[in-house]
Amino acid sequence: RRCGLRCKEGYTHSGVDPLCQDGTWTEASCFAFCAAPAVVHAAAVPCKSNVDAKGRIRHGFMCEPLCRDGFSVSLLPSGPGTVERSPQNGEGLVCNDGRLSGSFVCRSACQDAPFVNEAEPSALVACQGTPHNATCATPCFDGFQKSADLVCSDGAWNLAEVTCTKECSKPVQADNAIIPFACRLGLHGDVCDLSCLSGYTLVGRAVCQDGAWTTAQCLAECAAPAALFAASPACEEGAAMPSGGSCTPRCLEGFTSMQSTLACSDGRLSPDTFVCERRCGEVPGISNAADLSHCNRLQVGEVCELRCAESYKPIGNLECGVDGAWRTHLSWTLGSDVVFKPGQLIATVPRSENWELTFEITLQSVVNSDYRSVLLLTETGEGCCGPGDRVPSVFLYNPLLNPGGSQLCVFMDIDQQPMCSPNPVIRRDTRAAVVVRLLDGLLTLTVQGSLAASRPQDSPGPFLEMQVFASSPLVETVDGVLRRAEYRHLGLKGKMPECQRIVCDNPPPAVLGADKDSGTEACRGLPFGATCGGAICREGFELRGRFRCAASGEWVADGSVDEVQCVPRLCPASPPPVQDGDASARCPERVFGARCPVACDSGYANSGGFVCDHSGEWLPAEGTSPKCSPLPCGTPPVAPNSVLSGACTGLPSGASCQGLCRSSWAPMGTFRCERGLWVEAP
Repeated sequence: RRCGLRCKEGYTHSGVDPLCQDGTWTEASCFAFCAAPAVVHAAAVPCKSNVDAKGRIRHGFMCEPLCRDGFSVSLLPSGPGTVERSPQNGEGLVCNDGRLSGSFVCRSACQDAPFVNEAEPSALVACQGTPHNATCATPCFDGFQKSADLVCSDGAWNLAEVTCTKECSKPVQADNAIIPFACRLGLHGDVCDLSCLSGYTLVGRAVCQDGAWTTAQCLAECAAPAALFAASPACEEGAAMPSGGSCTPRCLEGFTSMQSTLACSDGRLSPDTFVCERRCGEVPGISNAADLSHCNRLQVGEVCELRCAESYKPIGNLECGVDGAWRTHLSWTLGSDVVFKPGQLIATVPRSENWELTFEITLQSVVNSDYRSVLLLTETGEGCCGPGDRVPSVFLYNPLLNPGGSQLCVFMDIDQQPMCSPNPVIRRDTRAAVVVRLLDGLLTLTVQGSLAASRPQDSPGPFLEMQVFASSPLVETVDGVLRRAEYRHLGLKGKMPECQRIVCDNPPPAVLGADKDSGTEACRGLPFGATCGGAICREGFELRGRFRCAASGEWVADGSVDEVQCVPRLCPASPPPVQDGDASARCPERVFGARCPVACDSGYANSGGFVCDHSGEWLPAEGTSPKCSPLPCGTPPVAPNSVLSGACTGLPSGASCQGLCRSSWAPMGTFRCERGLWVEAP
C-alpha cells in the first residue's frame, strides 16, 4: 500500500508516494521551491511560465526568461568553468531543490548596420537587428576575401576582426622557378611553396598580401673561384654556394688568403676571387734582438722593423721572401721634394751587387738639350767615365727637342752604351714613378709600372760606398723636383739582419778652447752609454761637460751641458787673506794670468799683489808674499811757539820725534805717529 506524502510549506514531493514493500517504505523526497529570478535590465518578465502565484517555481520545472524587444536572453550558468551563452531550443533556467541552474541577462541586438571597406553596403544594411551573439555574413565585393563574419556582441560589431582583402588574381612570377598550379590564384594569406631549378636557390617567400604576391626569387648559386695557390675546392662551403651565402677561402698549406669571406649574390661573388699569399712564420733567433712577435705572419714582400736590445742597433730590417722565409731588407732614403742642383750631394750609401733604385720625378720645363742629369751614384766622386764613376747614372735624353717628352737613360760604365727607353716617357708637369734594378745580371728600367727597357749587365767592381748626387756636377741638370727616392739592396736570400753593438767609432767633435793634439783618439771605439772627456784644454782652461756615446753611434753632450767646451778656469773672487788687508775686497779679473792688487785697511799701504795661476789659485805676483804696511806720517802739525823743522816729517808709524820751541820756550811732550796719523803732539 502507498502512503500519501504531505510536504511542509515551500516544499513539494517528488510525485511518487512511498510504498510499503515487505516491511520497508520505498524512497520518497520533498524538494524545495525555487524563487523566480530577479528582474534584470531590459527583461520583460523573469519567466514566461511555471511560476505560481507566490512567484515560485516547482522543483524540476524550467523558467524561460523573456527580454524586451531588441534584446535577447543570455544565460549565465552556475558552477565553475561555465561561460555566458545563448539558450538553445527553448532552453531556460531549471529549479533543482531550491536552486536555479543559473541566472540570465538581456543583451542588446546590433541596431546599426556595420561598415566594412570593400564590402557591399546594401548587404550590410541587412545585418541591422542581428541579435546578440548572432552572426551576419560579411558581404565582400567580388575579388575580395573576408577575414571573418560579422558577430554582434551586446549591441556592438566585431569590426576590428573583419576586413575585405583583395585576392591574388595573377600567378606568382619568379624566374628559374617551378611554380605549382595552386599558385596561379591565391587568397589573402595563402603561401606559394616555390621550388627552384637546379643551380638556383630560393630567396624569400611568396605570400598573397592584399592582392599581390610577396617577392620570392630563385637566384643563381656561386661557383667556387679559381684562385692561385688555392686548395680544392677553393671554399670551405664546397664547390658552390647559395645566393646570400658566402665562400670562406681555402689555401694550400703555407699560404693564407687576403680575404676572410666572399659574399654570394645571384651567381656573383664579391669580391670575385681571393689571393692566397705565402706568409712568414716566427722570426728565427737573432742575437741581441728585442721582441719580434710583431713580425709574425707577415705576407710575402712585407718589411718588418728589426728591434734590438739596448746598446745594439739594427743592420737592416726583416723582409718576408717569396719562399716564406725571412731575409735581410736594406734600404736607404735618398730624399724627397729635392729640387735638382748641379753636384748636389743628397746621400751616401753602401753598394750592393744587386740593387734597386726608385724615385719619382716631376719636370717643370722641357728638356732642350741632348742630356740632362737626374741622379748620379758614384764611388769615385767623378761624373765620367771610369770604373766606379757611374753605378748608375740616370739621364733624360731628348736629342730632337721633342716637346712631348724625353727618353730616360741609364749609364753603368765606360764600356757600354746607355740603356734608354725607346719612347719619351718623362713629360712636363707629370709625376713619373721610375724603378732602375740590377738583379742577377739583368738591368731593367720600369716607368709608371711598365717595363721600358732591359739588358744583361755585369755588376761593377767591388766598391764599398757611393755618393748620391741630384744631379751630376759635370752635366746640365734637369729643371724639376725629385720625390721619394730610395736605394735598396736586393738578392739577400738566406741572409738575416743583425743587431750590432752600438760603438762610437769616430772621435768626439772638436771642442772650443782645446789643444789641437788633445788626445781625443782615446774615445774612439767606446760602446753605447760610455762617457769620455774627449779633450785636453789649454793652460788656464777647464773642460765643462763630457761626451756620451749615443744610440746613433755619435758622440753627444752627456746632458749636464748643452755643449762640451773648454772654458777659462777662474780664480776665487777674493784674494788670499793678508794681515791688515781689506777682507771685503774683490779681484777685478779672475782668468789665468790676471792680477789682483792687495787692498789694505785704512792706514796701511800695500806692497806686491797676486796673479791667477793656471790651476785656478792666486799666487804671489813677484814671488814674495804681498803685505799691508802701516803708513808713515807727513809734516807734523804746527804748535804755538814752535819752530818748524823737517826732522819729524815722514816719521814712521809707531815712532816719536822731539819738537823744537822758540827761545824761552820748552817742549812739553813729543810728536808720535800711528798708521799715518799724528796721535800726539807737544
